[in-house]
Order: sequence, then C-alpha cells, then structure tokens
Amino acid sequence: MANDQPTCGKGLAANAILPERLAALMNAMATMLENHTRALDPTETNGRLERDAYERLVRDQRALASGLEAFARAMEGNRDLPMARHNLAPLNDQASRAVLAAFIDAERDLITLLQKQTENHAVMLPQMTE
Repeated sequence: MANDQPTCGKGLAANAILPERLAALMNAMATMLENHTRALDPTETNGRLERDAYERLVRDQRALASGLEAFARAMEGNRDLPMARHNLAPLNDQASRAVLAAFIDAERDLITLLQKQTENHAVMLPQMTE
C-alpha cells in the first residue's frame, strides 16, 4: 500500500486537531479566569469565596485540558496503524448515518456558540483601558 493512501490511523491523526484546539481554548479560558482573580479583594469574605471558586475551576479546567491534550497525542500516535479489512456495510446503514449527523450537529452547535462568544468577548477588548 502506498504511503499516501488514506487509512483509519491517518484519519485519527488528522482529527486529533479537535481535542488539541479544545485543549488550547480551555487553557486560554483557565488563564482568563485566573487573571480575573487579580481584581478580587482578599480581605473581603466574598472576595475570598469567589477566589476559592475560581481557583477550583481553573484547576479542574486545566486538568480537563491536559486530558484533551493527552487524547490528541494518543490519536496522533495511531497515524501508522496498519489498515485492517473493513466490512463497510455497517458503516453505510441508518445508524451510522445518524451517528455522523449527530456529530455534524454538535460541530455546528459549537461553531455557533464560538461565533457568539467571540463576538461578545471582542466587544469587551476595546473597552479595557488602563
């Protein structure tokens, strides 16, 4: 089999970009949450409560991002997985079409969410002045 032939392993590796980018987004959000804690008054009870909540969320979010990064590396690590014989009939049935359609819907939902969130966050940036 030629090296440029598509394989399931190459497909896994190519799709590792999704968990990789999700991890980057989660790390960026954790950094943003962490940065927010600089504005809290540590001498105030509510300030300490909010700081504690944010610190827990940041820790959990970084752990999830780390898991996504590891998952992406695992997907990429299957690039050279040898091609196996496939019976494509089960992949062309209604159940498989429904699975793919649900995945596409989830991707579209994420795109829509990210577009809205990006627009909302972008409005804030020019408003931030020293």
